[in-house]
Formats: sequence, C-alpha cells, structure tokens
Amino acid sequence: SNLPDILAAVGRVQLKRAFEFDRKRKAHVAKYNEAFSKLDFIKIPPTSEGNSCHLYLMRLNLAKLKCDRNTFAKELQESGLGVSMHFIPIFHFTYWKNLYPDFTAANFPNAEEKYLETISIPLWPDMTEEMTDYVIECVKKTGEKYHG
Repeated sequence: SNLPDILAAVGRVQLKRAFEFDRKRKAHVAKYNEAFSKLDFIKIPPTSEGNSCHLYLMRLNLAKLKCDRNTFAKELQESGLGVSMHFIPIFHFTYWKNLYPDFTAANFPNAEEKYLETISIPLWPDMTEEMTDYVIECVKKTGEKYHG
C-alpha cells in the first residue's frame, strides 16, 4: 500500500501526540468504568495492558433490562449521544448468507450474544469532563428507565 504524502505528514504529527491521546482516553475509560461498575445493567469491558482504548464497548446486561440493545441505543441517540454498534457478525451480511445458507447465529452463539448486547459510546481524547459526565448521566437515566 502507498500512503499519500499529505496523509503521511498528518500521521507523523499525530504520532507525536499518541501517548497523550492514550493517556486522555484511558482517563475517560477509568471514569466510565468507575460509574458503570455500580450499575447491574452494564457489563464493563475487560481491560488489559496495552489496550489502546480507542472504543468503549459497553455491554448491556439484558437480563436486567426491559428493552433490547437497539432500544437502549436509540434512547441514547435521542439524548444527543453518538453511539454505534460494532463488530457485526459476518453471518448477518447478505454475501455470507447467500454463500453459506447454513452459516447462522446458532453456529456462533457467543458472537451473536456479544453483538446484541454491545454499544459503543462516545470516547475520544479531547472529551471534556462535562461531556464524559453527560454520557454517564444518559446511560444511567436510560438504564433506570428500562431497569427491571
């Protein structure tokens, strides 16, 4: 592959800030983990040495909620949060369904379970404390609304 010169120049500048970005993201992750560890409807993501924390993959404990992941995510979006669903299992894609009709969620129950309970919530280095607090507040409020 060949990286265009302008992107290489941007990349060189960004690399100089990589450790700073990592430190800031990890501070936000620590704050999320502290707040969410007290909530029985959230499974905090595992942490390990070397994790770049480029995403915060919040897992819902659906047994404690009266809603599914999509409803929870929609509620967060209506509160103004940019959330995503990552890591869609390949058996959900039309290409794979057509190529391998027997390639289903039943064959990969762990992948399907993780997919159906995971939401990526906002996380970037330059989030302010107020932004992080707002995300936590929205998650708590939504969880309390559907807790049961």
